[in-house]
Amino acid sequence: MDGAVEQGDRDLLTSPSAEAEGFNPRGLSFLLHNPLPTRINGEGWCANHRSYTSSTDLTSHQPGGRPCQRGHRQPGITTVPPGRPHVRGFALAASPRHLTCSAGDSQQAAPQIDVALIDDGPQAQAATAGLLAALDPKVVTRLGKVEKVARLPGDVGVGFALTATGLAYNSEWYEKNGLPAPKRLSDLADPKLKGKVVLPSISNTYGVGALMLAARAGGGSEKAVDPGFEGIGKVAANAFTFDTTADVSNYFLQGQAVASVWGGSRVETLADKDFPIRFVYPEEGAIPLLATANVVNKAPHPDLAQKFVNALLEPGIQEKLAAEGYDGPTVSDAELDPALAGRVVGPEQAAGMTPLDWTTVNAARAAWTDRWTKEVER
Repeated sequence: MDGAVEQGDRDLLTSPSAEAEGFNPRGLSFLLHNPLPTRINGEGWCANHRSYTSSTDLTSHQPGGRPCQRGHRQPGITTVPPGRPHVRGFALAASPRHLTCSAGDSQQAAPQIDVALIDDGPQAQAATAGLLAALDPKVVTRLGKVEKVARLPGDVGVGFALTATGLAYNSEWYEKNGLPAPKRLSDLADPKLKGKVVLPSISNTYGVGALMLAARAGGGSEKAVDPGFEGIGKVAANAFTFDTTADVSNYFLQGQAVASVWGGSRVETLADKDFPIRFVYPEEGAIPLLATANVVNKAPHPDLAQKFVNALLEPGIQEKLAAEGYDGPTVSDAELDPALAGRVVGPEQAAGMTPLDWTTVNAARAAWTDRWTKEVER
């Protein structure tokens, strides 16, 4: 393709209404699938897209979140200027199930997807399965600006948005009841919080994060998880439910919950509704959550895919993602307004985070889920 993707083909991230399909795309969670032929509008070249699907990666915020709602244009994304060559069929996936298939399947032999935007857990599985290609530093020239926490093994993919799993609490309720703000996961085991805590189920990433927070606090790790089950079990005694949706906002809004293990970007989104919720980076260390951009192995348009990933790492796009969804930039040269910078994961917090060993987590997750059911959600 002639020209950098920074000023062209970004319209492919725009998501029209998908209510008719029975789901609501949120954040960057959508699939651009079966694009119709390109057409020309008043601004230049663009593409129509036929169907979308959502996923539950970390960039998905509450239903009804600002990005990708009906009529919303992804911030910083523009149509291709008139006369700019356009590649028909360039497609993105935001769900790993669209990358996985049986041996010999046409999608595996001749992929129809160019770029996959998926969270770091499924990304590790896709990389292990050989479904993703390494990034080319000659094309993805922005790799050198990416923070250490967002660099992936072998540069097979890269983190383009960062948030954290930590503690969320209702500051107004805490103050009214004379409780200090929580500093560590174990503070959620306070008897005064009996029946006031909502915990994430291990079926979603926040639940895995909660288990790992407890494990690390007790001297354990992904490979030594017993302290995690012991610690989370103590907090579970105060839980009135275990959420499987990754969105606990309604529990807070209805007054059922005053504390939880949750994501920083989701907390800030709820705070925008003038709700007194605060996010805490726990003393044992918050768990980083990455949205990753990946070039699919044997992608039909590999050069354009590499350029697209590079575009996501540009300061302007990173700054827009932070402003619209409270996803922290993963590049060192993004500049945020001080007020916004205080609401996203910044360089200081990122430097103190240790990414999960997703290879170990994914291999053990089925066993952990069985144990969680017996020992935690009993």
